[in-house]
Parts: sequence; structure tokens; C-alpha cells
Amino acid sequence: MEDGGADAASLLRYAWSLPISTAVCGMPKLEFLEANVATAMAYASPLPPAEMEKLRQQLAGRKFVLERFFAHHHDGGWTA
Repeated sequence: MEDGGADAASLLRYAWSLPISTAVCGMPKLEFLEANVATAMAYASPLPPAEMEKLRQQLAGRKFVLERFFAHHHDGGWTA
């Protein structure tokens, strides 16, 4: 991405490379669901450690932006 972020497919592959049993991804549009399904179907193996580290470094300065988004995010009147 041009703004220094990461695309959804990269973030999903990163999550699936961690020792997790479940990942819940909210998708407000059908096209996002379809893209995530395509990413899942193409997923063959965990990201190499070097690629995971590169993504962590790329997103290191964006933690505040993400926290601010979720602090003010709500869905259907429900606020976390």
C-alpha cells in the first residue's frame, strides 16, 4: 500500500502464520469476504520469519492509528 500500511491479504497471511486456532475478521462488504476466501484458498504455507519481521517493521508506527480506530469504532450502535 502507498500509505505505508499493508493489504488485507498480507495481514491475513501473517495471522495464519502465528500459532492460532481461530481468526475472526469483520467484513462489511461481500467483496471483502470474497477476497478473504480467495486469500484463504491460495494460502499454502506460513510466511517465512523474515517476511513476518518485514511486515512488523512496516507497520510498527501504525499501532496508534489502529488503536484510535478501534477506540471509536462501533457497529450497529454497539461500542466496544
